[in-house]
Amino acid sequence: MLADPTGALTRLREAARDYPPALRDRVVTTSLWEADFALAVAREGAGRGDTTCVAGCLFRVVGLCAHAVHAHAGAWLINEKGAVDAAAALSGAPLDFAEAAHGVLACLGRSVIDLEAALRTAGLLVEAVAATCGVDRRK
Repeated sequence: MLADPTGALTRLREAARDYPPALRDRVVTTSLWEADFALAVAREGAGRGDTTCVAGCLFRVVGLCAHAVHAHAGAWLINEKGAVDAAAALSGAPLDFAEAAHGVLACLGRSVIDLEAALRTAGLLVEAVAATCGVDRRK
């Protein structure tokens, strides 16, 4: 910030310094719900061998997992740039989070078998994030 003569921006920054617990809980549960939804949509694309559809859905799944990890840690996340590596650096992130998350998108392939394998890997990532965040997904 170059100038804040009235102190308004400083007050806003102070107000947003702490991550609200209610927001943390909502971001974690909503992100994991949406990740499951995106996986369901991706399964339809995988059955058709539609790599582009699957890639788009899995990009969203990985991003949602990064948001959930950040929220659980009480850390703000502004956008997807560097989100996976930033999430992996947080205490309490799932073991090998960055490797698993990047691996979901690394080699999708075109065959149904390859795409379904990527979906299984993504599903394991979502499960790991849920377990780390203490979310019971059996409901």
